[in-house]
Amino acid sequence: MQSVRILRILFFLIGVVMISIAAGISWYSYSFLTTATEVEGRVVRNIEYSDIDGTMYAPLIIFETETGEKVEFIDGVRSQPARFDPEDRVRILYSPDDPTDAMVRGFFGLWGGATIVGGIGSVFLFIGTIFFFVRPD
Repeated sequence: MQSVRILRILFFLIGVVMISIAAGISWYSYSFLTTATEVEGRVVRNIEYSDIDGTMYAPLIIFETETGEKVEFIDGVRSQPARFDPEDRVRILYSPDDPTDAMVRGFFGLWGGATIVGGIGSVFLFIGTIFFFVRPD
């Protein structure tokens, strides 16, 4: 009986922590969006990353800031197959204070982490809540 009680509490707490992390990620994305500048960038090439799970690609992108500075960065979202081809034009969001803090404008780059962590956290919270209200006989 004691292990069931611990499991109930554990599921509930994991859910609360994961939803809190998702809220923090969302707040960071929202804050970034409110201050970011949007420009057009160009994919230079795709960088290949290989591990035991296979090969993934991340685009190396170059763009010009509003002040004329040329910036290159590797987008944080990796995919298989590559999302972009060399010479593709993409919309870039960057921080005016630090142009190297940049990303391709898209749902997954902005909200993917919060969506995944929040979704998993919601499942844990739901199960933990059900465990809390449904008492074993």
